[in-house]
Amino acid sequence: MNDDTRTKQELIRELASQEKRIAELERSEAQLKRAEEELRAAARYSRSLIEASLDPLVTISSIGKITDVNTATEKITGVPRDKLIGSDFSSYFTEPENARAGYLNIFTQGQVIDYPLAIRHTSGAITEVLYNASVYRNEKGEVLGVFAAARDITERKRAEEEIKTKNEELAAANEELVAANEEFEAANEELITTNQELQRTEEALRESEARYKRLIDSVTDYIYTVRVQDGRAVETTHGQACEAVTGYTSGEYQADPYLWYRMVYAQDRDAVAEQAARVIAGETTAPLEHRIVHRDGSIRWVRNTSVPHYDEHRRPVAYDGLITNITEHKRAEEALRESEERYRTQFDEALDGICLADAETGIIIDCNQGLSALVGRDKAEMIGQPQTILHPPADDNRAFSPTFKQHLTNKEGQVLGTQVVTKTGEIREVEIKAHYLNLQGRKMLQGIFRDITEHKRAGEALRDSEECYRTLVASATDMIFIAQDGFLRFPNPATLTITGYSEEELSTLPFANIIHPEDREIIIEKHTRRLKGEEVPNTYSFRILTKGGEVLWVQLNAVLITWEGRPGVLCSLRDITPQKRLEEQYLHAQKMEAVGTLAGGVAHDFNNLLQAVLGNAQMFLMEKKVDDPGYQQMVAIKQAAQRGAELTQRLLTFSRKVQSKPRVLHLNEEVMQVEKLLRRTISKMIEVELRLSGNLWAISADPVQMGQVIMNLALNARDAMPEGGKLVIGTKNVALGEEFCRSHVGLRAGSYVLLSVSDTGQGMGKEVLQHLFEPFFTTKEVGRGTGLGLAMVYGIVKGHEGYIECESELGKGSFFKIYFPAVEQAVEVEEAEEEEERPRGGRETILLVDDEESLRDLAKEILSTFGYTVITASDGEGALEIYRREKDKIHLIILDVIMPGMGGMRCLEGLQSIDPEVRVVIATGYTPEGEGPVKAILEGEAGGYISKPYDMRELLRVVRQALDK
Repeated sequence: MNDDTRTKQELIRELASQEKRIAELERSEAQLKRAEEELRAAARYSRSLIEASLDPLVTISSIGKITDVNTATEKITGVPRDKLIGSDFSSYFTEPENARAGYLNIFTQGQVIDYPLAIRHTSGAITEVLYNASVYRNEKGEVLGVFAAARDITERKRAEEEIKTKNEELAAANEELVAANEEFEAANEELITTNQELQRTEEALRESEARYKRLIDSVTDYIYTVRVQDGRAVETTHGQACEAVTGYTSGEYQADPYLWYRMVYAQDRDAVAEQAARVIAGETTAPLEHRIVHRDGSIRWVRNTSVPHYDEHRRPVAYDGLITNITEHKRAEEALRESEERYRTQFDEALDGICLADAETGIIIDCNQGLSALVGRDKAEMIGQPQTILHPPADDNRAFSPTFKQHLTNKEGQVLGTQVVTKTGEIREVEIKAHYLNLQGRKMLQGIFRDITEHKRAGEALRDSEECYRTLVASATDMIFIAQDGFLRFPNPATLTITGYSEEELSTLPFANIIHPEDREIIIEKHTRRLKGEEVPNTYSFRILTKGGEVLWVQLNAVLITWEGRPGVLCSLRDITPQKRLEEQYLHAQKMEAVGTLAGGVAHDFNNLLQAVLGNAQMFLMEKKVDDPGYQQMVAIKQAAQRGAELTQRLLTFSRKVQSKPRVLHLNEEVMQVEKLLRRTISKMIEVELRLSGNLWAISADPVQMGQVIMNLALNARDAMPEGGKLVIGTKNVALGEEFCRSHVGLRAGSYVLLSVSDTGQGMGKEVLQHLFEPFFTTKEVGRGTGLGLAMVYGIVKGHEGYIECESELGKGSFFKIYFPAVEQAVEVEEAEEEEERPRGGRETILLVDDEESLRDLAKEILSTFGYTVITASDGEGALEIYRREKDKIHLIILDVIMPGMGGMRCLEGLQSIDPEVRVVIATGYTPEGEGPVKAILEGEAGGYISKPYDMRELLRVVRQALDK
């Protein structure tokens, strides 16, 4: 065989080899298409895979509008996702009519495969694509739209065009070779011409090879060729795409024959070496997937496809390899496997029950342990059974339970409340959320069962609790609300009633406006600190203003809460105004008691001074005649001392230290007696009106003191009406309950007689009312009042276990109300006392005990003047010593109760221990109190009582009366 024949045969073998390579490429492309189909199927279940896809993926509505795209679609069109969605899909193709025609074919055929189109980028670039599309439907089988995936075949089409061109050139060259061969065989003479033609053919082959190499280099996959000799690889040629796949250039591979082996991932080198050995041996191997280490150090997955070439003796002389980068595909597969694994793990371990049933038959395909635990059945008992075993029996349909049918017809993902039945027959309340799935061509319904039995019971209990709470808050007498953002939220009815505001008014009225101005700053400061989380007392009192301007005292109980994501304060306000008023009354009563004690002490000392003045004046006047020098001056001294004694008596009356002589009487009679006097003494411009109850209960009182009370109140009213007015005195029976008495210190529930005195005068302000009954407090001009009138009234009322209060406002007059306890005894008739014209004396011996020397001397002189023998003692200890020694001579003891040291009370007890029948006259400015010896003397026949300062006649009368008993 000559050289020309061998050249032709090698050319033919080369052409055959190239055809095989093309076939391999086509098979690789088919494999890629199948992989793409798998990826598109996976994309329907995972949005993350869709976004990871390099191929454009689009969903189109039934009217041709784009409803969803992935990132690859944005890149291939150059249009943002939000602009793509809602636009006409055909507007992005170079041939919109062709695109719409293909779209219509989808609806008639159900799908289209490899539909060729061209997409125009916003930059003007054209991308050739193959579209695969199919319709998607709703649960009723109605077509909702189209799902389409595009495959960029721009580069492939270019490669195909170049291959086609090359094939055409090869065919032409082959025809030329055949013609040349025929010419060579026909005529040796044309050898030169044939050689020239062969040279031209060889040149064409070189050009073709160059074009083929350029084609190979332009392919993104990595193509390499290995020459085999004597059963081993002796030369390897790498395509230009190797750098894109591995990071190394073909020159680097040529310079380092072992670079490829080192580049293979260590754990995959044995598999790669085995594949290479088999290919070198002439075996046809399946594509091998393995890892390589990229130049940048990253691990990448490749598919290595090797095709051997043989000589005429079927000996391997070379093999071609195709390295395809499948890293993204592997990642997608791995993500899919992980997603499936996660789903299976979540499916198996979910606490909620999960059931997968055939949407057509209702047969349970799969379920998890959560469902088994819920219904008390093993998975084996449920799989293959109709889903009716999960629900209570339905009479209308044995194949599908009402719950299952409701899921088939309801919107996917809707939560339905229903019941399931356990194996033991227990009914459990559940919520079911269902989703449709397409698995292996079957339409499935997946239901997630959540047991809400206890939650529902708890919800019912919570609703009952909330209803109870709402009822409690609504019926509470305390004000309850939430203070937030400066306003009152959710005020209860008590809040509206007490403040006088409506709920709408409170919603726009800053709560600071309700706080009394004098308390506002400190209360707002505490509220602000509480909102900041600082330590603030939860309970304290302050004043508020009602809508009508009334001032109320309230006690706050506050708790910091979070309401609607913001801090607030849950407030409970209790109206403690009655309690505050009661406290004020109690404090006032204590103050009055303290003032009374002080007044009693002052009166005692003052009485001692007046006693000396008045007694000496009386003694002087007894020895003088009217026309004697100094007689009139002494009368003036006596009268001044008597007025002082009257003032002292008023002080003692206020402090309830005077002796009263109570008896059962009708208050109406005392009022009428005073009314007669008033009509003669007060101005005619003042109208006096009596409003007396006809069936008035009786009271136990001192008639004289009752007259003093009525007269003092009437005169006080007269002074308040200098320009005239109306004075009303009234009486009536009242029954006071526990609630009223709790708000009025000193009162006890029961029957009372109410004495009321009102006028239309000037009235009094709050400041005056606070000091109204205090001794020496007066609003009159200097010299026009002592300030003891109302103080005396207060003392008399308290001494009779009564209660007095006054209501008054400036310009609106005053209203006094006095409550006296009612009694059931018959009214006593007062007997007239015969007045003794002249005091009588005697010859008895009297022991006079007093710590004031002047009083001892005065009393001794008076008694001695009228014949008595007087022994004196300055204290209790001396009195006891004298009485022990001289008791048989002493007929009567005059004893001062208030003395330093032992004191009169202990002295009296000592005297009685010496002689139980001792006769004693008590001398003091105080009203004797208690159940001790003093009371026994007053109530018995062994003594009497003389008030200080002494009146001479009264002293002699009491002494004589005590001695005559």
